[in-house]
Amino acid sequence: MTHSRTALQQPIPWAPPKRRLRWLRGGLLATAAILALVFPTAAYAGTGAGDPSATGCDSRATSQHNNLTMVDPVNKAVAGTAYIVYSSWNGGCDTEWVTVHYNSGYRPSPSIWLQNQSGTDLYAAYTSGGLSYTYQLGSMRYRTGCGGVQLYRSDGSYVDWFYLGCY
Repeated sequence: MTHSRTALQQPIPWAPPKRRLRWLRGGLLATAAILALVFPTAAYAGTGAGDPSATGCDSRATSQHNNLTMVDPVNKAVAGTAYIVYSSWNGGCDTEWVTVHYNSGYRPSPSIWLQNQSGTDLYAAYTSGGLSYTYQLGSMRYRTGCGGVQLYRSDGSYVDWFYLGCY
């Protein structure tokens, strides 16, 4: 006696066997790993892309935007300057961060974040000797980063918030 399959028991012709799915998944993972090694910024698809000095992006095809002189509202002294830095994709980075050059007597707390996206704030990666900069936002070719600086005096008293805008 021969048994025939009902419509519910028939194999789905377009469904790949499990072995083929495993092979495909392994190939995709291997490709992603190779891309991350060959193009380091591909690994930075998330928000944070590391310290610009450690990655070398601080010396590759950079441009400064939204330069701002920070003035202490109490004594009218120039506390320093701040700006957003973009390291272009053709320089191999495609990142943005905030850099602050501050004078003695002050302590900056810079930050950068993705425009209109909460939870993407990055803060100071380095602060010493009159220089402070944030960690980098990655994959910024088609995205916009915004920055600012909370400024304090060396004694810890608050000076002001300096908004750099977005680039």
